[in-house]
Amino acid sequence: MMKMHSERNPRSFTRGERANPNGNPEFLPFRGLPAFWEGLKMHSERNPRSSAAGSFKKGKFLLLLLVAGLLASAFLSPSLVNSQLPPPPPPPPLPDPEVMREVMGEFFHVPVPTVKKLENDIPFPDLNLPVALFIAQQGRVSVSLLVTWRREGQSWLQIANRLKLSPALFFLPIPEGRVGPPYGRAYGYYWRHKKDKKVSILLSDQEIADLIHLRIASSYFGLPPSQIIALRAGGKRFSQIYGQEYRKRHGGKAVPHLGGEKGKPVEKGAPVKGKGRGKGAQ
Repeated sequence: MMKMHSERNPRSFTRGERANPNGNPEFLPFRGLPAFWEGLKMHSERNPRSSAAGSFKKGKFLLLLLVAGLLASAFLSPSLVNSQLPPPPPPPPLPDPEVMREVMGEFFHVPVPTVKKLENDIPFPDLNLPVALFIAQQGRVSVSLLVTWRREGQSWLQIANRLKLSPALFFLPIPEGRVGPPYGRAYGYYWRHKKDKKVSILLSDQEIADLIHLRIASSYFGLPPSQIIALRAGGKRFSQIYGQEYRKRHGGKAVPHLGGEKGKPVEKGAPVKGKGRGKGAQ
């Protein structure tokens, strides 16, 4: 019966048979998965359009299998996966202007974006911004008021006298003796007349800026004043000193801090509240 069926339907084969190159049925023992793939191949040869669809599905299945394997390896062996990845490159060091903003913001408890805005309002911010923040802190006034007085032509010494601030606040106490530039004249005059209340201490804007920078750098970095004075006498600008010392301690990264009191931002017109007295400051 089956032989007659095969003779009438040459393309119909019984289980375990296949077509040989002559088109005649040939017995093939059932071999499980290999036989399945061979049958799939024969089907693809007879139905090319179905073969393309099958290839697409097969590729999609293999891609999903590969993704699943990668995810499984990432969850099951994170140390193995991470060991194969190169370490991330170190962050670039902060340039000196950015370091100065970070130092001023942290020292005076002012958000760095606020410091950056104040730089646009104050002429020569590297020279005048630390002075404005210091006097605003000591005099409990807003920086915007000091900017207004400066635009009216008043010097920093006149503004300090207007706020009843003694010029002695600008001086960081150091042992008396020979002091290199740019501090020799200011400290020599101060030591000679500090006990004579009849003599007013005269300081230029540049001298006041140098004195306040000395106080900030010594307090913030914990450096002895004599070391900072030696660096300045050697031609180092304060921006370079800040950048050098900051990168030594933080590796060039910005250190997050909160400005203002209890994390509240300090507004431009609000009095500045800072550290005031710190390491090296009295």
